[in-house]
Amino acid sequence: MANSNIQLGVVTARYLASDGVSNGATALATSSSLPIGAAVTRVTLIARGAVAASGSATLTITAGGKTISSAVAKAKLAAAGYVYTENMDLQADSITTTSAAIGVTIASGALTGGTADVDIIVEYALIG
Repeated sequence: MANSNIQLGVVTARYLASDGVSNGATALATSSSLPIGAAVTRVTLIARGAVAASGSATLTITAGGKTISSAVAKAKLAAAGYVYTENMDLQADSITTTSAAIGVTIASGALTGGTADVDIIVEYALIG
């Protein structure tokens, strides 16, 4: 059996209201990419203030051609300092297939223009 080396890494992004508050996929002005073939192990969101919406908006994180988080309700990011962390099951559907940067998909209602920034931290393993 051949030996494999595992490389652990972290990439970050920041969602800003100026990136867009409407339903749908949103490209982030401040973002990073994961390497192709990376297995996402954890996604952490840190609210820098209240994430506000007129309805029950959710944020889903995408990267590398994959959806890498569940739909996170705005209530989990309701004030500065709120931290939401999600561990990922390492399955084939969590391995990146493109070099697409970290993005956000907003659903179930638009965010309001005054919504706060959200820092996004993505941890991954790359086996080579």
